[in-house]
Amino acid sequence: MTDVHTPHRPAPPNALLGRWLLVVAAFSLLLLAACSGDEDNGTATSTATEVGATETATGTATGTATGTATATGTAAPAGQYSLAPGGSPTPAATEAAAGGDAQQMSLQANIGSEAPQDLVDEWNIDIDPDGTGLWDAQGSVSAGADVFQANCARCHGPDGAGTDLAPQLVLGPDMEPGPWQFGAPRTVANYWPYLTTYIDYIHRAMPFDNPGSLSEEDVYSVVAWILNQNGMIDDNATLDPDSIMQMNELPNYPSFFPCYPDECRPEPALRGNDQ
Repeated sequence: MTDVHTPHRPAPPNALLGRWLLVVAAFSLLLLAACSGDEDNGTATSTATEVGATETATGTATGTATGTATATGTAAPAGQYSLAPGGSPTPAATEAAAGGDAQQMSLQANIGSEAPQDLVDEWNIDIDPDGTGLWDAQGSVSAGADVFQANCARCHGPDGAGTDLAPQLVLGPDMEPGPWQFGAPRTVANYWPYLTTYIDYIHRAMPFDNPGSLSEEDVYSVVAWILNQNGMIDDNATLDPDSIMQMNELPNYPSFFPCYPDECRPEPALRGNDQ
């Protein structure tokens, strides 16, 4: 039997093109995978570095974080809070050291601490209508004139008649101390209920551009001058705790409800369903 030999025929052009396309596609996939891996490594390095810097750690080019220093190399305070990459607070060693107690945690993190008594006394400067808080000092009308010109006249005017910057403190020549009337200026002679409240306000809030700068004697003196200009005390009068309490209820006091001390507050009237 004679073997029949079929001669080799070259592949059609379309078949060769298809094979080359497969090779190119495979190579492209390999190249894409390699590039993607490089990007992942770069992102991881960048992220690690940012996290290291944000969480007060030493970030290197490869994203290594030792947790011993800030991004600028300054040692991080123990027990403080830092911000995570998302912006939320991340507790450090404080929470564990405080055993989960919020107050202890804040104290250990230096967020708050118990105020010493001298600091409390520095802020506890209010003067009550019963005279509590008045200083053992004295001020005169004559001294108050100088205090007013040096500290108050630039806003309230040289005679206390007021300016565009501040209201008047002295009633006009045709007005007398008494209960406040609608449209009248609000002064110590016709508006405030207690002299102690007026003194307390001036002490803590005036002068406007430098509050709290007046001494105790200055406050008594400038209040004495204002009272004198309103026709409420004589030219040679002085203010001290005794004289202040003698005239503590000012002309407009009856216009206020008697709500000091607490015992004088009337009980509210309760209404039933039938009223």
